Amino acid sequence: MRKTLIVIVFLCPLLFLQCSQPEKLLVSKSGFIDVGEAKLFYEEMGEGEPIIMIHGGFLNHHMWDGQFEAFARHYRAIRYDARNHGQSAGVADTFAHFEDLQVLMKSLQIEKAVLMGLSMGGYVAIDFTLKYPQQVTALVLAAPGLSGYDFNDKYMAKMDSQLYSAIQQGDMKLFVEYFQQAWTDGPHRTPAEIDSSVREKVRQMAHETVTNWNPASNETTLDPPAASRLAEIRVPT
Repeated sequence: MRKTLIVIVFLCPLLFLQCSQPEKLLVSKSGFIDVGEAKLFYEEMGEGEPIIMIHGGFLNHHMWDGQFEAFARHYRAIRYDARNHGQSAGVADTFAHFEDLQVLMKSLQIEKAVLMGLSMGGYVAIDFTLKYPQQVTALVLAAPGLSGYDFNDKYMAKMDSQLYSAIQQGDMKLFVEYFQQAWTDGPHRTPAEIDSSVREKVRQMAHETVTNWNPASNETTLDPPAASRLAEIRVPT
């Protein structure tokens, strides 16, 4: 019994010291990187293995607000606005998102990274992995798009038609509402069933992107596309 008490008394101060240590102070750094005539906005925080977070279409880096700091406590976390999204303006030229990502990594002196992507961000991550496999250590994909995939869902075809019509009319407010119906609400829910803060955050991101959209910016994807090449991906996914 005495030995047990001695051990407990000895350990208690150590446990107190360990628990009372302050959390690591995280400092973020942000800026712009030149990609041809365009500029990409980025933000990074933390140290360690790099993890690059790629947002979905018509959104921006704020999509990761709920995850960025959490990952930065264990990784060197990087998030950025893809070209023609958020603070990364598009210019009148032809580009590929996966090539922009390669320039971003080179500019930030990142040799290899974990790539995390949602939707459009997922297909950018997949295309990049197929083009530059030696620069990817792992993939984290959520509902990824896929270059070369023949997507013919009737509901989404209808929503895409409405989105295109709103752009043709120059009605950005209507575009954002159609976007919300398609991607925030989905086909089986009403706006009232969605967390209002989530809907407002998506509205802000989509409005900023579509308002600054440059239609003369021509995007290309991987050739040959990813749809027929997924077996080539060897990294943990």
